[in-house]
Amino acid sequence: MADFLDVLTSHVSKSVSEGVADGGDESVAGRSDARALLTRVAFESLADGLSDDRVASMLRVVGWDGDVPCFAIAGRPAVNAAATMQAVNQAVADLGGESPVCGVRDGVVAAVIRIEAAVRPEVVCTAVSPAFAGGTGKVTDDDAVDGATVSDENAVAPSPLCLGPVRHGVAGAAATLGAALTTLQAAPALASGSLAGDGTGVTGARTARPVRGVTLLRAEDALPERALLGDPDARRELVDVVYGSLAGTNPDDPTMLTVSTFLASGGSLETTARTLNVHPNTVRYRLKRAADSTGWDATDPREAYVLTTAIALGRMHAA
Repeated sequence: MADFLDVLTSHVSKSVSEGVADGGDESVAGRSDARALLTRVAFESLADGLSDDRVASMLRVVGWDGDVPCFAIAGRPAVNAAATMQAVNQAVADLGGESPVCGVRDGVVAAVIRIEAAVRPEVVCTAVSPAFAGGTGKVTDDDAVDGATVSDENAVAPSPLCLGPVRHGVAGAAATLGAALTTLQAAPALASGSLAGDGTGVTGARTARPVRGVTLLRAEDALPERALLGDPDARRELVDVVYGSLAGTNPDDPTMLTVSTFLASGGSLETTARTLNVHPNTVRYRLKRAADSTGWDATDPREAYVLTTAIALGRMHAA
């Protein structure tokens, strides 16, 4: 595999940068085909979590270089995968950007997009949302690969357009793409009724909102579910950021003890206060301070689940 990637990158790099001597239509078509092939391989590599030097070389050939900021989107196509990828490429170009790395994984269209010019996560999501299936979420025969077909039994429930976090460089591209894809996988666990375009079908999602009839779901809204699916970026966020904020650097800080006791008590202020031998108002104050530092409120059922997961993962990591 490594040798194949090296040969492919070298070959496509020559085709893209040099072309043929006459520079005619055939040359342009050849360079375009070579670039498309390399983009497809780069997408598959990033989707598999690869971010080594060979992947970096492929991205450089298609216009990515250095520690560039990027984000990813993922969703089911409204009509077919080809039309959705074309819409993503066009939207990025219209906003002054270039070279999004698009691909299809299990009927899902996903893209890693550089932040440049007017290309920003929310702006892009608004621009491309009509190309994604917020209403039916059905996978059509055009989404299948290698000649396979999709039967009505394989139609899926309405699904959101998922937005990965902003990350940097090749490793960041792999992380945000993985986050967007696992957020879409996690969406059924967040669904209440259906993921309707009114934004009310996502239980406990703090930032989910309708965008042109499609529910936009951010990766941060599915941290526990993504962690359960094995997303390393979600685990790092829960352990390093959420658990780390609770634990702090002062061993005498009562924040972790208060939050964990409150969660273990089923969210009872009185039980927590008795267990810690403090006044309930002291518990309230500490919980508010914890919410301010972590961004997650232990008194909210959904956010309590995020904190519970973070504490469990953090303790296992510390051990």
